[in-house]
Amino acid sequence: MVIGYFLGTGGMKLKEGRVQDIICPECNNHVSMNYAIEGKYVHIWWIPIFGVKQKMLATCTNCRTVYQTDGFRENIKVKFDLEKKNNPTRTPIWFFTGSIIIAGLVAYGILC
Repeated sequence: MVIGYFLGTGGMKLKEGRVQDIICPECNNHVSMNYAIEGKYVHIWWIPIFGVKQKMLATCTNCRTVYQTDGFRENIKVKFDLEKKNNPTRTPIWFFTGSIIIAGLVAYGILC
């Protein structure tokens, strides 16, 4: 399929960190949780056009259970919302490389 070859999505880890003093729903212990935030983007010929979403995964340091953003319980969600507020994750500018190139070509075409 030709479209699948030219158009697709990619992703990369944007940030890692640790949040302290959370009660893990799986092992019921006060633990710290490691988290990773992954950014997804749409690309054409492996050139990123724009970012589409960010996903957070958290891992209990005791039982190694992995939680996704959608599955966070209230006690975990409150801690991670505070972490996001104090330490926001920005989408890298290179996620928009293709959009910048296209805008430059359009501007060049209009001005010349």
